[in-house]
Amino acid sequence: MRTCVHPLRFLDGHSFLELDGELWLCDTGSPLSFGRTSRVRAGGLEAQVPADMLGLDADTLGGFVGRRIAGLLGVDVLARHDWILDLDAGTATAGDRLELAGASTALDDFMGLPIVSVDIGGRAVRMVFDTGAQLSYWEDDALAAHRVAGEHDDFFPGLGAFRVQTHHVPLHLAGTPLMTRCARLPRLLALTLSLAGVAGVLGSEVLHDRAVGWFPRRGELVLGPRG
Repeated sequence: MRTCVHPLRFLDGHSFLELDGELWLCDTGSPLSFGRTSRVRAGGLEAQVPADMLGLDADTLGGFVGRRIAGLLGVDVLARHDWILDLDAGTATAGDRLELAGASTALDDFMGLPIVSVDIGGRAVRMVFDTGAQLSYWEDDALAAHRVAGEHDDFFPGLGAFRVQTHHVPLHLAGTPLMTRCARLPRLLALTLSLAGVAGVLGSEVLHDRAVGWFPRRGELVLGPRG
């Protein structure tokens, strides 16, 4: 079985794969990849990538994340492999078929993006599993009833930068309790996701304190035990 291990860095609230000494934003919430170079090799396979997505290029994205980066890796490149993402170990392992012991849940798919069901207050909520998002997002008026966590600056490709009010929201993923910072999505993005019956985004906070197995080709997400 082929496997390949890349350094995984968590810097300023973002997860990056280090490929050939350069940082690429690891973004399961993006359908497309782009970068400074026309080709990138991840997980042992080479892929051709454009210079930008909807006018967003590596320089502009680097301005949003606060550092020089080589580009962004979306699901068009990442979903060709199984991945085990372990921020504590600083590794991202890619392979043909990987296994991780832990709590498992099924993944759905919308335009290539991974969709997971979480439990919030006894209600099932469909969210995009987005390793490129610092925060989680939940499109529900019930969000306002949760404890305020402060304002936060964020961005989305095609929308640019924006500021949101966040709240501490407890939820369960694969039966595992998690505490997340949630905000409301910009209206245009919320409307786009609602067409797929998706009510939010589950951000990179899920990657903290545990290894996470993202196995897109068989539609499975696994949370390892807390480190």
